[in-house]
Amino acid sequence: MENIKICPGCKREQDARESICPDCGTDLTGTAIGRQESPAPASQSRDRICPDPQCGAHNSSHATECVYCGANLAGSKDMTSVTILLRWPWGEMRLSQPLNVGRDPAFSPLANDLSSFLDISRVHATLNKLADGSVEIEDRGSKFGTKVGGEYIQGQRKIITSDTEIAFSQNFTVLVQFIPS
Repeated sequence: MENIKICPGCKREQDARESICPDCGTDLTGTAIGRQESPAPASQSRDRICPDPQCGAHNSSHATECVYCGANLAGSKDMTSVTILLRWPWGEMRLSQPLNVGRDPAFSPLANDLSSFLDISRVHATLNKLADGSVEIEDRGSKFGTKVGGEYIQGQRKIITSDTEIAFSQNFTVLVQFIPS
């Protein structure tokens, strides 16, 4: 058995002795240590997400319990075959590549639609569909922050794995929906 940590930044397995993720530089102090029976084969997909909000680790599609925290995976989602829809006030779009959100036309393709929302920063946030089907949102240091499912994440990142409302301002929200493909 091997002690491991899952980096909260890049979600990759790291040796439990690491204090800084060698892949992305995230601070790993305080990250929970789990045990893995043996290293996962490179071809094994990691597409079942632990339902424990303190863990949220990615597990093999065949796992019945989380190898990191032991939570039951019976109700966890298989995220590999989902379409991500963003429901904006002006319509919906699929998220298939990173999307910058802000009022600066050089930063965001949505700048014209967002120009009247002065409490949305010029460089506000980035949404990115991850390989496992989840969505990462990163607040890019916006002045008023970003509210994800009711939680402010000013200057932080958060992984979204289920339908969630994102508020970029008091009067501007977007719904992220996961549609089975």
